[in-house]
Amino acid sequence: MNTSAFAAAAALLLVAACSNDIATPSAIPATQDGPLFSNVTSSNPSSTWEIPLADAGLSVKSDHNYSNGTYSVYAPGVCAFSSTMFTTGSGDDTFGNTYPKPGKCGRTWTVTYPDGFTETLAYGGGVQILEKIGGFTIPLGGQALRHFRFAAGTGASGNPAPSRCSQGLVFGPNGNNPAPGSDSVMVTRVDARTWDVRSQPAPNDNAYCIDNGMLYEMQVAFRIIASQDLP
Repeated sequence: MNTSAFAAAAALLLVAACSNDIATPSAIPATQDGPLFSNVTSSNPSSTWEIPLADAGLSVKSDHNYSNGTYSVYAPGVCAFSSTMFTTGSGDDTFGNTYPKPGKCGRTWTVTYPDGFTETLAYGGGVQILEKIGGFTIPLGGQALRHFRFAAGTGASGNPAPSRCSQGLVFGPNGNNPAPGSDSVMVTRVDARTWDVRSQPAPNDNAYCIDNGMLYEMQVAFRIIASQDLP
């Protein structure tokens, strides 16, 4: 997927790819990055994203709303959050938010860059090949590197200002957007419907900004919970 295509997708808070971005699943081991954010036509589960409330040291922080005492919970259908797990297609797990407005609920992340620049916006994005039934799966208790990216557009997201990296921050060098020097995130399979996602330890925690070509060391941590048990 080219950068302009991703910018459009982020603006719509959807993450999609053209059919020519789809690689043969069996050609890519589960511990590597593979095809990214592909369309499928069959029904797929949704996912809840949870970001720790204890977020000191994290580069991506939640809005601290919808707390369960440990996490700020971003649940599908609640306050404009949406998500889809393409378990029968690419295996990607995608999400989107809209910015809060008077009389209209929205959700945000606060992203802090190493130089101290901070922005609070509605983001969309996803984790690549998190769970593909019959293909890429992480065994229970297992770990694998995965490609993660997110962006804040100014279209359907309703953001009041452009993001520093409006076309996307990319963790992982082998996705469809070249991100040289970036580092994939580590995903741990907790149970049949739960995955914990974290940056690798520094200095292997670089995200690539598509807009300016710069690398930023960024620590992210979140939990993904599928709406149903998966293989």
